[in-house]
Amino acid sequence: SDINLNHGLILTLGKDLLVYHGGILQPGNIQGGQFQPQAISRILPHYFPQGSFFLSASSEYVEIPPGYVGYVIEREPAYFLLPFAGHPNAPYIGPKTIFKGRITFENSMMREGHVFEGMIQSKLLLKPLKTPLDNHDQVSRYNHQTHATVSRL
Repeated sequence: SDINLNHGLILTLGKDLLVYHGGILQPGNIQGGQFQPQAISRILPHYFPQGSFFLSASSEYVEIPPGYVGYVIEREPAYFLLPFAGHPNAPYIGPKTIFKGRITFENSMMREGHVFEGMIQSKLLLKPLKTPLDNHDQVSRYNHQTHATVSRL
């Protein structure tokens, strides 16, 4: 769908989560057993206690048009009723020549609560580029991401 430049596009929580179950997280050395897949839906939410950590991806498949960069807002006052705080893995999203896919979020439960597919996760804004990209042929390592993805550093 088209994005209104002033108001952005709402990003919602996708149906597949990766729930953290302990161990020390070291960039570039993520162990498969530290995150466990958890499917959620609108009908079957998942309960998390306060302090839980999980990865999610946007339900929306994102392609930024040429001449723009996407910026993912971390939190907005209107969304403070969420039980979790979400942080995009990469807040700036390059044009579709660099990245196409679902955006990964790192989430921490600020209080206990239920999480379900379709919850408001964040908002994506478009920012016009002032100069052309020099690296437009360099594809993101997160390109064509279809679900929550651990760090690929």
